[in-house]
Amino acid sequence: MKLVLTLLTFILLSFPVAQAVSEENAPLATKLEWQKSPFIIEGSVEGYGEQRYLIELNKGDRFQLTLTPTNLSTYFNVYAPETESMKDGAWYIGPTDGNQLDLQVDQSGVYLIQVFLYRNAARRGEESQYRLEFQRN
Repeated sequence: MKLVLTLLTFILLSFPVAQAVSEENAPLATKLEWQKSPFIIEGSVEGYGEQRYLIELNKGDRFQLTLTPTNLSTYFNVYAPETESMKDGAWYIGPTDGNQLDLQVDQSGVYLIQVFLYRNAARRGEESQYRLEFQRN
């Protein structure tokens, strides 16, 4: 019984460290500069990897984002400017809201866009090429 409790304690204590390390080792975000609308980026993700993009938006902007992936388990999340950490939760959640965003921005600032493979494809080490199309009105 003592061995089981010791193992359980070790597992529970190491979990937050693993989360912190994974966010710490995440890729740097690419800051996007508006050149024209629509603005198109092509990229790829593999396994548990991800791509991050930063984009500055103004309150009142109508922001449209469309993800066209080669692997249907590819999604994106969008994090609002006040988000301290990705653990705080996304402003827009691709796996539940879909791969097309069309929203009015309610807060000026820099938004983080995260492109990733969903768990089912990530654990198999699958890859996806994608195209992100940004529009702002």
